[in-house]
Amino acid sequence: MQVAKKKIEVYEKSERQAEENYRITKNKFDNSLVTITELLDANVALLSTKINVLNAKADAALAYRKLLETTGVLYQ
Repeated sequence: MQVAKKKIEVYEKSERQAEENYRITKNKFDNSLVTITELLDANVALLSTKINVLNAKADAALAYRKLLETTGVLYQ
């Protein structure tokens, strides 16, 4: 479970960085300093990190459920 927690933390940090990158890129786009392609790339990167966070959380939940099943706490 420690590995899963660490993985979630890493992905959440990556998400915060992607949010900041998108915010900066959006400001630049609003001032005609970057192209729509660069804004879309930043948006895709942000969405990708959000998906990674959700996948990491789902993996952790699945690992926890398997642990409960293995220890006999949770019956199928």
